[in-house]
Amino acid sequence: MSQRITTPGLVSLIKKVPHSIKLMGAVMFFFEFGFGFTDPWWSIYIDNITQNYWLTGLFISLFSLAGLVLALPLGQVIDHFDHKAIIRGSLLMYLLVASLYFIAGYTNSITVLIVAILINGLSSIIIYETSQAYVDRHYQGDKSFNYSFYVSLDAFGYFIGTLAVLAIISWWPIYYGYLVVALFVLITLLLENRLPPTSSNTLNLRHLLRDLFSSGYFKKALQSLPHYSIFFYWQILLIFTLFFINFGYQVFIPLFGMEQNLSLVQIGLVSIFFQLPILLSIYYATWLEKVTKRTLIVGLFLVLCLLMIFFVFNHSQLFFLLVSFLVASTITILNITIRPVIFSLSPERLEGEASAITNTSVKLATISAPLVVGILASWRGFVWSYYLFACLALAMAVVAWFAYSKMQLKPRRVERLTKSVHRSGN
Repeated sequence: MSQRITTPGLVSLIKKVPHSIKLMGAVMFFFEFGFGFTDPWWSIYIDNITQNYWLTGLFISLFSLAGLVLALPLGQVIDHFDHKAIIRGSLLMYLLVASLYFIAGYTNSITVLIVAILINGLSSIIIYETSQAYVDRHYQGDKSFNYSFYVSLDAFGYFIGTLAVLAIISWWPIYYGYLVVALFVLITLLLENRLPPTSSNTLNLRHLLRDLFSSGYFKKALQSLPHYSIFFYWQILLIFTLFFINFGYQVFIPLFGMEQNLSLVQIGLVSIFFQLPILLSIYYATWLEKVTKRTLIVGLFLVLCLLMIFFVFNHSQLFFLLVSFLVASTITILNITIRPVIFSLSPERLEGEASAITNTSVKLATISAPLVVGILASWRGFVWSYYLFACLALAMAVVAWFAYSKMQLKPRRVERLTKSVHRSGN
């Protein structure tokens, strides 16, 4: 008689999540809750100050450009210090960021806006890279579910924050939202104080900055690049394209919506539809293993291509909601499918290094995407962005088909690591 195999229930899996990861998830929940008040309208906020699509795209790209400066060396440096202390430092930076965004909106100052965006970019790469390292350090048991639980809490906070602000977004200036961001950063700091430390090495800000901007660490990061296989870099190319499409589409959702005469509340609803699939990360993980990676990646890039083409010909508000949800679903599944391949190809115990290389490609994508979309919007209109996204998705489907075929990878079991598709303005 065959024995029936049962899978653990959701509640029992949550109970097994290590307490430190639950705390980190709570920290990111309240952190993202605050940004849910402002992020869905970030491009509108910037465009209100710049009054120019091309400048809007340029300023948005500055956010990722600032993070790119630290992306490679950060992976080499953060493990030398207590992760908890670095997270606290980045949250204090966010208090400054929220204040500067409020001042920039209140005074309509481009100079203050640029300073806010640059500090925002630095603090963003620090908190997300370090929180990733913190969770990695406390893995126990079911790593797939543990990280999906953390990612879902992160996305849920953002989702609830956006939902909460819909009642007032139509009648208050967007920059007032940054006062709410500051409030929730303070709450996050109180929660962060309860996190267990990861190292006895206390944070020395002078040493941290010295190491981050040290040519030695940067050279060490560059010297590690040739040790990765060509197939690893094919995966990096897929991630680059994925985030180019994601950021180019997501960050301009408010302006896409305004093009279709959507209200701020309707734009917020579209943003919520775009975030919903991230909340389902836990459930995606249960069936992704049933499909070969080559088939899944090629198929979903083709779906992404078709969605963008359909959107060119059916530009209704209802279809905008539907496409946003399906695009987000496709990108989320692709992200949690490709990421494990990247980490499985990294040398043993060098996850931070592989993460730094991946994040560098993501930053390059999120620098170039708003520039390209902003230029296309100023020149020919937003519809040309959809053509571009469709062509890129089709090209990556072809790349994935031949890359996986050429490598002839044998199936092997790898620990699943997932990362959320991060929001635009934080």
